[in-house]
Amino acid sequence: MTKKAPTAAVFFAALILQACVSTNEAPVAKASPQPVVIHPQIKIAAAPQKAYPLPSALSGLDRDQVSELLGTAPFKRKDDPAEIWQYRTDHCALDIFLYRDGQGSAFRVRHFETRVRGGQVITEKDCFGDLIKAQEKRLAG
Repeated sequence: MTKKAPTAAVFFAALILQACVSTNEAPVAKASPQPVVIHPQIKIAAAPQKAYPLPSALSGLDRDQVSELLGTAPFKRKDDPAEIWQYRTDHCALDIFLYRDGQGSAFRVRHFETRVRGGQVITEKDCFGDLIKAQEKRLAG
C-alpha cells in the first residue's frame, strides 16, 4: 500500500502551525478587513490578506515538502554531506541546506539563509513569502 501525499492545504496548515509553535518570532499580523465604499449607503468588506508561514517552517522539511512549498529549485548543488538548493526573486535569494537525517536516507532542511539581491531592502520573512507566492502563481497557471 502506498502512502497518499497530503494536499497542499493540509501541508500549508501544518507549516503555519509549526511556525507558530517552533519560533520566537512575532506571529504574522492579519489585516482587519477595511470596508470598500461603492455607494455611501453600501459597504463591502475587503478580503483579508493571506498569512504565509515564517521561514522557520522550513526547518526539518524533507526534499518533497520543500518542493511542494517552493517548487523545483532552479539551482541545486551536491556538496557532501549536504545538498544546497537556491531559490531567487528579483529582490532576494534563499539558500537551503539539506543533510541526511539520523537514519541516513532522507535529506532534511537543517539550515537556510536569505540574501538581498539588487540592492533592495527585504526581510527574511518577506523574501520567503514572495517565493511561496511565486510558486502559488506557477501552480495557478
